[in-house]
Amino acid sequence: LYSIGALCAIQCFMCHVSHLFPEWYCVYGMSVCVTLYAATKTCLYGFFLERAKCVEMTAQLCPWIVTKYVLPAYIACYFLIYLVLCPLTFRGTVVDPRTHPDVPTACLFGEYKQWVFILSAAVDVFNGILFLTLFCYPLYDAIKRRENFMDSEAHKEFRLDLIIVVKWN
Repeated sequence: LYSIGALCAIQCFMCHVSHLFPEWYCVYGMSVCVTLYAATKTCLYGFFLERAKCVEMTAQLCPWIVTKYVLPAYIACYFLIYLVLCPLTFRGTVVDPRTHPDVPTACLFGEYKQWVFILSAAVDVFNGILFLTLFCYPLYDAIKRRENFMDSEAHKEFRLDLIIVVKWN
């Protein structure tokens, strides 16, 4: 996750100084930058899903077939759609900072589709809520069970569940 995020940041920085490289670097560098961003988000969603699968032995929010097959396929499709859309909808244009001193960067969006930005933001909000809920639900369930059962046997079961959750996270 950190490596892909670092590559994304480096690529975006390289786009800022793309007037020092051939023109194609800026034109296609924007697509690469946005694709690396999508890869970072994909890894984050995969991480939350794996954490949810690890702690689902204490509480289960959705059927195991969904967490084992459907959601990984959904995450893969999310990334594949980005992989196709980015080169088609994001292109850069080289601007020479010496002739345009008011422009802070050498590579501007020359071509982009506004609907991709809006749809991407909406999908990211949905994915963030979905995968964080899957991740946090077992923790919430353990706390709720602790409040409901104060006798010693339930307390021991809670401690065991909590130890398992903490161990896996």
